[in-house]
Amino acid sequence: MRFKILFFVILLLPIFLYLVNGVSGKSFVLDASQERLKEEESDMLKSQVIQIPGDAPVIDSTSQEQTELEKTSNVPSVAGVAVKEGYSYQYVNTEKGKFGVFLIKMPLSKVRVKTVAANKDDCKGNCPVKPLLQYVKENNAYAAMNGSYFCPPDYATCKSKINSYDYAFYNSNKTKWMNKKALTWNKTGLATFSGTSAKFYKDSSTYKNSSVTAGLSNYPMLLKDGNIVVNLNDLTSVQKNVKGLRGAIGSDGSNVYLAQITRATVLDAAYAMRALGVKHALNLDGGGSAAMYIDGGYKVGPGRLLPNAIVLVK
Repeated sequence: MRFKILFFVILLLPIFLYLVNGVSGKSFVLDASQERLKEEESDMLKSQVIQIPGDAPVIDSTSQEQTELEKTSNVPSVAGVAVKEGYSYQYVNTEKGKFGVFLIKMPLSKVRVKTVAANKDDCKGNCPVKPLLQYVKENNAYAAMNGSYFCPPDYATCKSKINSYDYAFYNSNKTKWMNKKALTWNKTGLATFSGTSAKFYKDSSTYKNSSVTAGLSNYPMLLKDGNIVVNLNDLTSVQKNVKGLRGAIGSDGSNVYLAQITRATVLDAAYAMRALGVKHALNLDGGGSAAMYIDGGYKVGPGRLLPNAIVLVK
């Protein structure tokens, strides 16, 4: 009898694993993210050149920027204060501490959000990439920022899938989803845009294939309806514990926000976005891939060559 039970367990185990991993995509997404993030700790801890506002000298974010933040301890938080349109550098006070934020805020009525990719079809390795400035020029964009997590060539764990990205990404110029199957994953957030409206999904699998003009999934969702929705149990140790440059895209219903939060964990980034008045926000790539361009120049970066990007077109 014991051997019969063991036989049926062995027989049914592959079916069980398929239902858990293959249908929901839950384990696959997390495993892929963890593999992608194994080397991010060293990436996040590398010196990042950050320009502090007020024509202050360029400083090293891993050491001197903390001193700069401490010097500004009496600067009021922007929480509850209207953040100006366009580009600004903000210091925000949150329950998790004070953070510097490179921020682009634009009314959705004044810009068109586009998500653009270098690849024309799904790509699993040696994928095409471009500098952020090239995405700006090709789309006659006003502003731009890096997009989803991807596997950079300087990561040893990415040797077999260089510059590929697993997450769903809508190529606005090709009017189609890349990695469309990833929309069924239940642990990824999703940001979509359709004309002058934005819609964010805490769980990308709840997206019902509605018409969009831009969109991307990534992990994790930071804010939904003004609430922090980060599940610490689902984060990697790097996302939870390592402070670095974190990217995010958000909306308050009327405006789109592109942000690079300095010396932050993923959870810190969620609190910083909420302090800026954002209602819905999705985590994006950061670290050595972080890049932000506006007003004819880089505010952050240029960083690595990118397989995809977010651009704002007037």
